[in-house]
Amino acid sequence: MLLTIDIGNTNITLGLYSGDELCFVSRLATQRVRTRDEYAFELLNMFNLNALDPKKCRDAIISSVVPELTRAFKEAVEKVTKAKALVVAAGIKNGLKIAT
Repeated sequence: MLLTIDIGNTNITLGLYSGDELCFVSRLATQRVRTRDEYAFELLNMFNLNALDPKKCRDAIISSVVPELTRAFKEAVEKVTKAKALVVAAGIKNGLKIAT
């Protein structure tokens, strides 16, 4: 399974995929003062609400425009799942050439 996370200024949107199937989409309010453990608790609840085992999540990808939450959320994902979260940011080697 692949957990996708978009951390925005207002909301954090999460989607979980099993192959091409979207298992769930959830949203959290962006709260800059929350800790890694608080976000881990929220993630665990989302998996439980959807009757899914977080340990079956092997991959995660995070995009963020809120730098102060990126590390806390990455650590929360890695604590709850078996996934090593990839953070999409400037300078990442992804093979895409962006010329703007």
